[in-house]
Amino acid sequence: MLEARELFLGSFKNKFFSDEYLKDLEIAFESFSKSGKEGLLPQLSFLKDLTRYVFGIEFSDEEVLYHWNEIFSIKKELVDKDVRVIAFDYFLRGGLLYNPKVIEMKKFMGIMDMLFQDYKTFSYNYHMFRIIVNYEIEKVKRYGGYFSIIMMDLDNFKFYNDKYGHQFGDEILQEFTKVVMSYIRKSDVIFRYGGDEFIVFCPETKRIGARVVAEKIKDAVSSYFSDKGLAMSVSIGIAVFPFDAEDFEELISFADKMLYHSKKFGKNRITDRFDYVDVDDRRRFPRILVKKPSSLTFKDGDILVECNVIDVSKSGILVKCEYPVSFKSEIVEVHKIKIGDSEFILDMFVRLARSEGNFIAIDFNENKVFETIVYLFDS
Repeated sequence: MLEARELFLGSFKNKFFSDEYLKDLEIAFESFSKSGKEGLLPQLSFLKDLTRYVFGIEFSDEEVLYHWNEIFSIKKELVDKDVRVIAFDYFLRGGLLYNPKVIEMKKFMGIMDMLFQDYKTFSYNYHMFRIIVNYEIEKVKRYGGYFSIIMMDLDNFKFYNDKYGHQFGDEILQEFTKVVMSYIRKSDVIFRYGGDEFIVFCPETKRIGARVVAEKIKDAVSSYFSDKGLAMSVSIGIAVFPFDAEDFEELISFADKMLYHSKKFGKNRITDRFDYVDVDDRRRFPRILVKKPSSLTFKDGDILVECNVIDVSKSGILVKCEYPVSFKSEIVEVHKIKIGDSEFILDMFVRLARSEGNFIAIDFNENKVFETIVYLFDS
């Protein structure tokens, strides 16, 4: 699984600076020097990908050939300058280079960072989010797989921003970003979507995994701002590709709808497809939660681990233990369940969807018998 920095730096910028990319660019330049624009045809696919993923610009084949013809023409005049710097300068200025200003590579790398970062929170910006997610969508469509996005909105932010001013509001956003970055995984990436809305991108993560990450964020944000005397929390909507959407616009729209549901029904909560009230439950029997379990006790050999139930949704159950738990296998024994003041011995085995730190998730789709214990089916 990719590290967050590797996802950006490794997949995009480092490759642009690597000897491999430089060699391919030199080959393309040599072909251009010999045959002009037609010499770029064998390198068209490489140049198109480079333009899309490094600069975030989508061109037709004809446009790619035109722009790289212009870039290599400048390179012929500035033979001692790095073609990568010339390309960046060209696209930065919209292709209108009458008196090109060629910058040093270190400055170039710094500006590349600035282009993709939100200057207030130092999270990545919407432009970078769009590049990465579209890249992942193409990868999933071609090779299979999945990923999740967690859309977040700070509750009561407008109140504090209006009362204490924009500088105070900016400080809240910065602190919020730091808290989120402390509780997401190394493979996850946070982006500022706009205003007080942020998105966490979770590669190779399904719904339950995203829920675990979202629960950590929600608890951490409430606790952090409560300690500072601020009544701030976070509302969250989760979307999973390709299960909730077929393209980028649908994915954002779905996550936004889930987020709106969280705001509408009380804030400081998480909504995914299976919590959303307008989603049909296509089961033969309607499902009614009689009473939410308060805790589950797992048995790992001679050790008993009691965990508090955090959330029960139509997709599964999420619990939180007092300390991080590491089971020997993904198949574990549920010794007992507590509902209200009553305890019931189960001694049944379930398959965990995820066990990470203090959190344990159980997917009902893989544990039907366990599901019937949690829910009552009324025919």
